[in-house]
Amino acid sequence: MVTPLQEQIEMLIGPVTWDEFWTAVPKAHSKLWRIIEREGNPDGKRLTIDYAVQLIAEQIEAGRMMNKHRKG
Repeated sequence: MVTPLQEQIEMLIGPVTWDEFWTAVPKAHSKLWRIIEREGNPDGKRLTIDYAVQLIAEQIEAGRMMNKHRKG
């Protein structure tokens, strides 16, 4: 089953596997809180769905690059 969040991510970067999605979510969540701790969230934009979608998509793409380079 594809979540609405996953559908939005797939509109940005194409098909995403269930494993890719659920591996990226906690990493993106941690990154979000590090950003907020460091830079704050004065306008509230960092706590929007669109911002979360972008962070998760970036994490999935980073994971794909790392996997590609590990496999050689």
